[in-house]
Amino acid sequence: MADPKKNPLIGAFRAPVPGSVPPAPTVEEPKPAAPVQIADPKDKAVVTPAGPAEVKKPEEPPKGSNPKGKAETAAPAAPAGTKKPEEPSKGSDPKDRAETAAPADPAGVKKSEEASQDAEVLDEDGIPEDFSIQIIKEEDYGKIIFMPFDYIDPFEDHPFPVRQNADMEKLAKSIKQVGYLEAAVVIPNENKPGRFEMVSGHRRMFAGKMLGLKGMPVVVHRIDRDEAIIAMVDSNLKREIPLTPMEKARAYTMKTEALRRKMGRRSKEETAALEASGKKPMTADQELAAQTGESVATVQRFKTLTKLTPPLQQMVDKGNLPVNTAADIAQMKPKEQDTLADAIEKEAKVPSGTAAKELKEASRAGTLTTEKIQAAVAPTKREETPPLKLTLNEEDLRPYFPDKRTTVPDAKKAIFEGLTLRNKMIERQAAKTKAEKDAKKLSAPVR
Repeated sequence: MADPKKNPLIGAFRAPVPGSVPPAPTVEEPKPAAPVQIADPKDKAVVTPAGPAEVKKPEEPPKGSNPKGKAETAAPAAPAGTKKPEEPSKGSDPKDRAETAAPADPAGVKKSEEASQDAEVLDEDGIPEDFSIQIIKEEDYGKIIFMPFDYIDPFEDHPFPVRQNADMEKLAKSIKQVGYLEAAVVIPNENKPGRFEMVSGHRRMFAGKMLGLKGMPVVVHRIDRDEAIIAMVDSNLKREIPLTPMEKARAYTMKTEALRRKMGRRSKEETAALEASGKKPMTADQELAAQTGESVATVQRFKTLTKLTPPLQQMVDKGNLPVNTAADIAQMKPKEQDTLADAIEKEAKVPSGTAAKELKEASRAGTLTTEKIQAAVAPTKREETPPLKLTLNEEDLRPYFPDKRTTVPDAKKAIFEGLTLRNKMIERQAAKTKAEKDAKKLSAPVR
């Protein structure tokens, strides 16, 4: 075991007790070097060179002694070449001189103090305590680092809600077995200094929290807001889990708006250069359609769905309201959409594509009324009196007709006989119920 007196690092990282003054380091007096013997080649006699006189530490005067007497005592002879210390001015207090004299700093003490300041202090989870300062260093951008979940905020207006379902359980199981195979992407939060905003990795962060983890590997990028939106949408569009219609609608809207801002207004020179190269300037919708492989009309139709009221958006995600029909309804006024949602819920029926277009045109013309909206989802005469038509196949009838020689007329005759018996049973049950009610009336006391 190392001697604690010789190791300057021991105790360097320990906090001092509050209210106590740390002891001054012990200063050792310099020892004179041992004389070196040199042989004289002439007479082979040993010559010892003269060294400086040995410096002795002046003895402290006993308590109660006169300071004047201490000054009068003979000081030891200083070695050659040393500068004579200046005498104190008259009237100065020797006590003050003793306090101002700083002890010599032994080698290694100052370095150990600097090392203790530069040492990274980690908490019990292995996370730097001063993490917000550590992470914003210039050299940390673009590198994979470990970041606690407490420092990460969801992306603002994130269009892809994280769900705890079978896919999330599968992701959590994978992380538990092999860890994070890919680092998440975060950017500094512009509205919250010292915090970061998730760009891609929301589901991985949710799975990590499910497992009780404290953080995850991330890469901090310094990109503008529009670039972050495009990266966030692209990372979610590429995932294997299919998106709902409303998730796709929000994603398409956010990305085309970001593309439009990044494109800006092209100058005449840029337009001329594109035309000269045989390329036409593309709009944001056209660029997104080219990236996703869908038509421009489809992209625009999905973007229109974001104008639907929340009840109608839920119907679209559940598959009760077709996308094309919902795109026409989305162009109605919000109050008209609420009336339509109430009518759909009441009748358990959605308007047809033709009826939805008629509602859209009436809303634009300002002639749409509540009666027209309710009539769009009201049952038709055919639905009120549906035709009674029944088809029975051999699999349905064979258990009741085990004889293989039974013909179709025989089966029909047996079915009608059974239905006749059913009607008679219903009539007998109704007569019995009526007789019981009449008997109760006769037995009731007359008041």
